[in-house]
Amino acid sequence: MSELVTNAMIHASSPTDVTLSLAGSVLRVEVADESNRSPDPQVLDPASEGGRGMFLVAAMSQAWGVEAGEHGKVVWAELAVTQR
Repeated sequence: MSELVTNAMIHASSPTDVTLSLAGSVLRVEVADESNRSPDPQVLDPASEGGRGMFLVAAMSQAWGVEAGEHGKVVWAELAVTQR
């Protein structure tokens, strides 16, 4: 969630809205912002201090994507949750 929110704050420069939902063993994290610009995982530069957010989201989630929102877009990621 922190990577999605940070990405929205840095690149959209707009208010953000976070929604969490649990369906069975899948946690869906959604971050809405007012930008229409889609995030893209970047080629990693070992010397860079940033630019890994969406790469990490893609690596850690089962699926992620972007949908049109009411006033911009919603970036979402789905994570497997194990219950004890």
